[in-house]
Amino acid sequence: PTKLRSNGARATVGGFHLGPQVDGEVDAHRPAREFHNDGVVLGSGISCGAAELAVLVTLDEPAPAGGKTVHFNFWADFDHSGSWAGGDRCAKEHAVVDAPLTVPAGVRLTIFEVPFEFGSYSSPVWTRSILSGAPLGREAPTGEVGPGEVEDLPMPFYLPTGQVSCGTGVLRHGGSGRAP
Repeated sequence: PTKLRSNGARATVGGFHLGPQVDGEVDAHRPAREFHNDGVVLGSGISCGAAELAVLVTLDEPAPAGGKTVHFNFWADFDHSGSWAGGDRCAKEHAVVDAPLTVPAGVRLTIFEVPFEFGSYSSPVWTRSILSGAPLGREAPTGEVGPGEVEDLPMPFYLPTGQVSCGTGVLRHGGSGRAP
């Protein structure tokens, strides 16, 4: 579900979001707004193997002492079923579950390397990314998630090599799963 009428995932805008821009759309598949879906990029990966997402987290204000922790979830419709349940022969569709990402004190923008298991290679794949203030604690990516952002977009999953530009800098892959 990507529409409000079917309880599609949605967030309250304010405090933090994915990428440099955010909008409060409640229905996905709106091409005029897709330029705001700018917070998640496939960093590296191989079909049926380890992969990595570059996740750009932006805070409205610099993180307080001790940092600011948000939670990231990622789904990919690897089996092209039109739902976010199940998976294909290689990976579950709920590929990243409640990953804690901590933006360091005094910082507003951080790129995180988030590992996940890549499904069998097939392009494009519809994805859903949710950044929230608390763990979702559920499999279904539906309903209100509180403050944060929801991004739905097709990823072509053309596998780049070496480095990925994320708009504000370049992320070099080391597989650490931590902010560079």
